[in-house]
Amino acid sequence: MNPFIQVFSDIPQLIGVADCIALKQTPVGLSGPGTSLCPLISHITASSVSRKLLIVTHSRTAALSVHRNLISFYGDDAVHIPTRELMLFDIDAYSGNDKQARLKALYRIATGDFKAAVACTEALTVGTASRQVFLQSVINLKKGELHDMQTLSDILMRLGYVRKALVEEQGQYSIRGGILDIFSCNYHNPIRCEFFGDEIDSIRFFDADSQRSVETVNNVVIIPFSEFILDWNDESMLKERITDSWDLQQFNEGTYAKIMDRYYAATDKCAMTGTYFDKDILTVIHDDLQCHSVADTVYKEYANACVNLLQKKKTFKDACQMQRDIYSLYSCLKPQLVLVYEKSDYSIPLYRDFDITFEETCSYKGDMELFLNDIAEYRAANMRIFISSDRKKHTEYLKGFFEDNGYTVHIIKPKENPTVIPRHIYIIEDGYGESFVSKEAKIACISVSRIFRKSTRGKSRQIRDADFFAEIQPNDYVVHDHHGIGIYLGIEKIEIDGIIKDYIKIAYKNNDMLYVPVNKMDLVQKYVGTSDRAPRITGLGGRDWEKQKSKVRSAVRDIAKELIELYGKRSSVKGHAFSEDTPWQISFENEFEYEETQDQIQCVEEIKADMESTKVMDRLLCGDVGYGKTEVALRAAFKAVMDGKQVAFLAPTTMLALQHYNNFRERMKNYPVNIDLLCRLRDKKRQTETVEDIKSGKTDIVVGTHRLLEKEVSFKDLGLLVVDEEQRFGVAQKEKIKMLKPTVDVLSLTATPIPRTMHMALSGIRDVSTIYDPPEKRFPVQTYVMEYDPEFIKQVILREKDRNGQVFYLYNRVMDMDSKFYHLKTLLKDQVRICVAHGQMPEKEFENTIIKFINREYDVLLCTTIIEAGIDISNANTLIIEDADKLGLAQLYQIKGRVGRSDRVAYAYITYKRGKELTEEASKRLQTIKEYTEFGSGIKIAMKDLEIRGGGDLLGANQSGHMQGVGYDMYVRILSEEIANLRGEKVKGAVTETSVDLNISAYIDKSYISDDLSRLKMYKRIATVATVTEKEDIIDELTDRYNKPPGHVVNIINVAYAKNMACGLGISEIVQTNKGFVMIYEKEHAIHFRKITDVLDKERIKYTVKAQEDLQIRVNTDKKSEELLDFVTKTLKRAVESK
Repeated sequence: MNPFIQVFSDIPQLIGVADCIALKQTPVGLSGPGTSLCPLISHITASSVSRKLLIVTHSRTAALSVHRNLISFYGDDAVHIPTRELMLFDIDAYSGNDKQARLKALYRIATGDFKAAVACTEALTVGTASRQVFLQSVINLKKGELHDMQTLSDILMRLGYVRKALVEEQGQYSIRGGILDIFSCNYHNPIRCEFFGDEIDSIRFFDADSQRSVETVNNVVIIPFSEFILDWNDESMLKERITDSWDLQQFNEGTYAKIMDRYYAATDKCAMTGTYFDKDILTVIHDDLQCHSVADTVYKEYANACVNLLQKKKTFKDACQMQRDIYSLYSCLKPQLVLVYEKSDYSIPLYRDFDITFEETCSYKGDMELFLNDIAEYRAANMRIFISSDRKKHTEYLKGFFEDNGYTVHIIKPKENPTVIPRHIYIIEDGYGESFVSKEAKIACISVSRIFRKSTRGKSRQIRDADFFAEIQPNDYVVHDHHGIGIYLGIEKIEIDGIIKDYIKIAYKNNDMLYVPVNKMDLVQKYVGTSDRAPRITGLGGRDWEKQKSKVRSAVRDIAKELIELYGKRSSVKGHAFSEDTPWQISFENEFEYEETQDQIQCVEEIKADMESTKVMDRLLCGDVGYGKTEVALRAAFKAVMDGKQVAFLAPTTMLALQHYNNFRERMKNYPVNIDLLCRLRDKKRQTETVEDIKSGKTDIVVGTHRLLEKEVSFKDLGLLVVDEEQRFGVAQKEKIKMLKPTVDVLSLTATPIPRTMHMALSGIRDVSTIYDPPEKRFPVQTYVMEYDPEFIKQVILREKDRNGQVFYLYNRVMDMDSKFYHLKTLLKDQVRICVAHGQMPEKEFENTIIKFINREYDVLLCTTIIEAGIDISNANTLIIEDADKLGLAQLYQIKGRVGRSDRVAYAYITYKRGKELTEEASKRLQTIKEYTEFGSGIKIAMKDLEIRGGGDLLGANQSGHMQGVGYDMYVRILSEEIANLRGEKVKGAVTETSVDLNISAYIDKSYISDDLSRLKMYKRIATVATVTEKEDIIDELTDRYNKPPGHVVNIINVAYAKNMACGLGISEIVQTNKGFVMIYEKEHAIHFRKITDVLDKERIKYTVKAQEDLQIRVNTDKKSEELLDFVTKTLKRAVESK
């Protein structure tokens, strides 16, 4: 128990509350405590009566805030139950961001595995599977138990799990022979059960990224992955009663989860979430009137939606109980304690009520003199003073600060409980994160967030890197290095003279077929072009492919030369080496309003390291919208100014430029930094003055649009160029940016990198820093993909208005904007205020409209994609997109980022015309947006966008046709080779491709790895084996994932190992002969042959050397099959190890 909690327990009002609860004289009220004290008072009360605790709040944000503070008392025994959005209209796809966390929380509550819980009213009044049904559906698996695999598979599907070839996400399972992989959301890692017949032989946790086992256990618990648990009787009943054709289709296809909110309450399996708690739980209602108000609004919305659904025959009358009212919840939980701000805020009759007085502490915002004055007052009032610190650096700083000012400070470690003395100052590590003063208890508690003006953003989380390599599926276009563009048909097993091998089958022009040995599959890549237009298939055996590559090579040579000159100049020319951080720099950074995330700190360090070196910086900073990229850029800009250099901040739109200009002025207002704005928002006279100030050096930082790139703008001493959303600049503008100054450090900011920038980052032409961590109190945007439904859209808009929010309504057809405006006015019956904004409006009119929307003079902004960049309005938390199938993937992602920029849950409704057949490309785009809803997905979106729509304008308008002709990968490889040639470097891959042709069966059978894509991926993995360690590692991995590999699978690993060693020795072919085998060198690599002959001489093996057009070493041996492969491998290994 923290010592100040012990002090609090002596307050008479809290003793009175505890006595009433112990005597069951409830509900009892306590007025006076603010939001910050709710967790503390609830915890003290629950401890006094030795009960588990449930706190009910009015909103998710309040629930999360309470949960963070409960953790300081209960640790992992504090549980938050997220809410669940009811899906009452037809939805194709939805994000379901909180699904896993909610299911895990329900399981913990149902099993009693918690000490304190918190949830908002909406989370507790929504319907779900009853506690009994949920617990009965839990699967317990123990080593040695008997289970039929097919029965387990059927049960898992019924519980909401989806069968996949590879388990990577929660809610997936796979079956491979006698191995069952499951990812249950009550564990951090997926589970691997290995069966011997029907008996579970072993249970292991494995890593989802590497697919390797990490821990062996004896038993596991698999919990449902759906809140809609049905048995056969329920399914039969619902199938008989459902009349809507679309709903029946979902049911028959097994995707009925998306319609169950309309029907599940008609079964006897449904219950209110609040019923999961035992009757002896101590229920605390926080802010009673607000809880009532919010719950009433939610229930009325649900009731109205049910009326609409009943009219459309898309629900039943007895199914309209999925959302319950506040009275049902209170009846179930029987609240014992109600906390309110004032006595008038109670909505339920109380047995007794108490008053208590607390004061808020000052928010010092770094004013340490004011802070010391208050400390002196608290000591004079004989108070015990607690400073709550959440970070070691804060503890150390404050300890030094107090000691420098003559105070003795006591550090209290977690779980320590010393006797506290009046007038003494205590710093509690990992203490309560709120601030308050109680004169009755003679206690003052101050959080570091009040002292330093910082609020913690939460812990860094690990996000898996995107799989940057496109997966090849049957009928995809592929590119073979030597034979060109064809159609991949799959993996085919071919037997010749009793020897079985796998081949990749590719169809070419005139239905010619090419069979590529799987050990040469690195020659085959998925085709990605510049559009969704099908490429021209190459003819086998002709010169067409070589001609096409030569044509492309010639075309990219000039581009390569330009890149070499630009980036070569940057790497060879010495730039300005900025000084180390000044005291002002440290002060400026400490004034940041929030606690930096770990990723932000890392990015700042990388950028500063670049700036402090003589190397000219060219760094890409990637981070999702609202992740704090601007703060990182601000610190870099401030550093440049501290060295007397000028900074240019380039933004793609006037609104974005204005926004950044205001941010810069606000952040640097305490320092003598001259900041100016150059764009069309300024009149001509002011622009002329700004240009002169830039030239003379009077201006330190200038924020502007492409106006900054015009010839008349010249800098006295430009040191740093920051480019925001560089993908939004045209090709001509990009050329001007590149040529602005070769010695200037460049920092580019983007949330969704275009493929060009992404490729350069990956290939090392430029450096990349990434911010993955979301800010605290930020929720992923709840995303829905659906057909356009006017009635649903109406409800969505009115719901946002009811919570005092605003709506972006994106309609990207300027010519029809007026008719859409009147359509919305008619639909909403003038219940909301609508304004219009698009790119064809006069600049001033557009600006005024946006400012009025920001000032909340309108509820709905009907707009085009002009909001994609630069519109940052935290109160707008609902986005509706019409005809979303016509927008690009990166565009959709950027636009989706316009909402969810506050601590409120945001919604994005991505719609397309009802009944419209989507193209495959459009369908993929919408599906990707739905899949990549988690924070930090911008980098994944860029790679998926490249795969779906192709490379586009990779290096300029003239290059698209050439890329279309050979595909993205081949184009980039040719470009890389030309760059290497111009640099005078050895071209990677110049060694002739090595082939190993021995008469042994080497393949992965379908009975071992059944899924073609998984086999293809494994072939790719095996193809890279080049050392003994890698060979043993992949055998261990195969054994772990699929059981012990059979001989023909081990053979293919050994062939790959031999091939890679031979390639390193300059050998182009190893071929079995009647008397042994022959190793063939091409002339330019023949110099290496003595490494082999030295090994053969040492082992006294007979051989002959023959030199003609190539050099051949013929080795005589009577070894066959696997023995011969082993002999070849050992010979190569000894040659590699020799000096």
